[in-house]
Amino acid sequence: MASAPTHVSFLLVSGFMMSAYVLAADALRLANWRTGQRHFIWDVRTPDGKAAEANNGMVVTSDVPLEANPGPDAVFICAGFSAERGFTKAVFRWLRAIEQSRR
Repeated sequence: MASAPTHVSFLLVSGFMMSAYVLAADALRLANWRTGQRHFIWDVRTPDGKAAEANNGMVVTSDVPLEANPGPDAVFICAGFSAERGFTKAVFRWLRAIEQSRR
């Protein structure tokens, strides 16, 4: 029986490094392609639900609100040199909730 795909959320903080996000997302895509199976699904979230601007000026929109369900199995946080701007109480609450749900 095939298991459900691993759900990954990319948390993009404005000022994030586009290369880190693109390379990580593409690795998931390639893993799915190479095996011919859907091992990974992913979405993009931002601390405030608005689009995040990368440090190269490109903008990526959020797919779902931060606390949308279902919650992810894993979170990749992509930030830049001012990561603290994105670490709000809501983000910490969300990360703690994910951690608690995995116990």
